[in-house]
Amino acid sequence: MKKYEMIFCGDFAPNINSNEYTPNTNFLGDVASMISKYDQAFINLEAPFTDSIKMIEKNGPNLKIDKDFINPLIAAGFNIFGLANNHIMDFGWDGLKDTIELCNKNNISYVGAGANLNEALKVHYNESNGLIVATIAVAEREFSIATDNTPGVAPLDFYDNFYQINEARKKADVVIVTMHAGNEHFSLPRPNLRKMCQLYIDIGADIIINHHSHTPAAYEVYRDKKIYYGLGNFIFNMPEKNKDWYEGYMVSVEIIKEFNGDLSLNSKIIPYEQGVDGIPISLLEKVKLDKFLYRIESLNSILENEEAYLKEWSYFCESKRNQYILSTFFPYTFRGIGVLEKIFSLSKLILNKKTIPVKLNMLECQSHHEVLVSILKKGK
Repeated sequence: MKKYEMIFCGDFAPNINSNEYTPNTNFLGDVASMISKYDQAFINLEAPFTDSIKMIEKNGPNLKIDKDFINPLIAAGFNIFGLANNHIMDFGWDGLKDTIELCNKNNISYVGAGANLNEALKVHYNESNGLIVATIAVAEREFSIATDNTPGVAPLDFYDNFYQINEARKKADVVIVTMHAGNEHFSLPRPNLRKMCQLYIDIGADIIINHHSHTPAAYEVYRDKKIYYGLGNFIFNMPEKNKDWYEGYMVSVEIIKEFNGDLSLNSKIIPYEQGVDGIPISLLEKVKLDKFLYRIESLNSILENEEAYLKEWSYFCESKRNQYILSTFFPYTFRGIGVLEKIFSLSKLILNKKTIPVKLNMLECQSHHEVLVSILKKGK
């Protein structure tokens, strides 16, 4: 019998708008000794290791991590970094190049980004104890995607990902797909993301693990294989965030290959809470653990009920209605726009019955959508 064990951790971006930790702080606590026992330990590096000050123009904050923070990750046993996310290109090619060079210097594998699309799409293979494990990392399109001639990350794109999974299926015993995808602060998958994850299982993935939602999310079993829809943050300390921001789970994966060639894959969640005010990350126990598991099981139950699931999706969309309409169609953006929305109901003025069909057609029709995206990119 041959056994191979892996662990997957969520978003790592220490000291964003805070100074709770230093690279010498024991912020991983007892979790570090647990991680070191795995053959492969994966973490989503939510920002580049860089000293660059050349920020790209984008929506949302530009994040980076002090290079010295790689040392506690190495000491804990992390040996593969996922770079496919919406922040790894926040400081452009300089930031990504610094990160890749630091990984190479410290013999750390990375997956999901590169100097061009071909490099970013490369599948990571690890052979150990007679087993070959393939890891694929991709991200939704948010200011970081590589092209044939420019650096960036591998896209969540069915056509590209089909060839990745197909190649990996031929070469590896197990194919693992990690996705930086989903809606922030929503503990369920958007419907089309769920459909795509299930499709990726259909075409050859053995397990799918999502991160990016910044909250622990539901998981489901599809065709006897698991899809995890959101790990939550691993270390992403920011002040004045709610409890969901500070709780999450790791996914432990055990692969066993019998002497007769039969192969089994088992996975489970390991819940934790990340430290607050400099306190180390810690595994949940007793009452906290029971509450966390009950919450996840409740989310899983919603996924099993199509009507309840679509109702939750509808509630979430409605909660974002004004924000999305103003961000997409209002010609200006500034602090205080939310106050103006409450006074003048700007979203109702922008989105009326006569204009909805035109806007909907531009966004839903693939041909119109592609033209619109091209125009907006050239208008930057």
